[in-house]
Amino acid sequence: MRVLVFGAGAMGSLVGGLLSRKHETVLVGRKSHVAAIRQQGLRITGKTNLVVRPEAVEVLPREPDPDLVIVAVKAYDTANAARALKSLVGTALFLSLQNGLGNEETLAASGARVLGGVTNQGITFVGPGEVHHAGTGDTYIGPFERAEREDAVRVVEAFNESGLSSHLVGDIRAELWLKAIVNACINPLTALLRAPNGYVLRTSATERIVHDVIQEGVRVAARYGVDLIATDVFERVASVVQATAENRSSMLQDLERGRRTEIDAINGAIARLGRKQGQPVPTNALLAGLIAAAETAPTTR
Repeated sequence: MRVLVFGAGAMGSLVGGLLSRKHETVLVGRKSHVAAIRQQGLRITGKTNLVVRPEAVEVLPREPDPDLVIVAVKAYDTANAARALKSLVGTALFLSLQNGLGNEETLAASGARVLGGVTNQGITFVGPGEVHHAGTGDTYIGPFERAEREDAVRVVEAFNESGLSSHLVGDIRAELWLKAIVNACINPLTALLRAPNGYVLRTSATERIVHDVIQEGVRVAARYGVDLIATDVFERVASVVQATAENRSSMLQDLERGRRTEIDAINGAIARLGRKQGQPVPTNALLAGLIAAAETAPTTR
């Protein structure tokens, strides 16, 4: 396939880099990252250790049109991405591999054929031209809107043959909610405590917070037609924490670099959707508020 990765940060670079070994792949990213990839290739270290040489550009290429567009920008940039990619809506299949809730809906509003996707890889952006693969995990892909099962099958096959363990799921919305709640447990705690993922379940205090986040998230998801079992969600949190114990979450990395986080699409979205349904969401709302405050605190700079 011809693949375009829009948003070649840590996750986009890993996925695009691995796909480039089997498929014609173009990464769209920041100037310094693009320049480094052009000069010396994309270096992936850690669980995966190799150098690949996908095409890298700063702006959307005019041709040829891709078969698959992987959207990997931060959640707060999804609307801008949808506008930038509007010319490809009629020809390409879109796959979101983003954090949080609402990204697929935003892409689908443009008229695109959309697949939803969640991945449990632990990735750190080291610097221009290099990402560190800190933890491995499975990827789940399924039709979201206007896309067919066969579309998802083709992408899952491409991922698997490129070394990205992937699975076809019929109800991707359940996976999206599950991943959002897992992120709501891990990301803000690691960011606020300045600790790697493994610390999340290391104390009774943080474990209690995790259980509260899960209970609130499960109740809100049910109001939107997604039935999750709290014990199953906790097991997924524990699995991700174990698999990515040494990884520093993207939210922690954003705070350390003085950048905006994706909290509005994670705990913020759960809190917002819960309030709409009259559901109490105090823990998610508190974590969202603390991260929002941390974004502007002098110590984050």
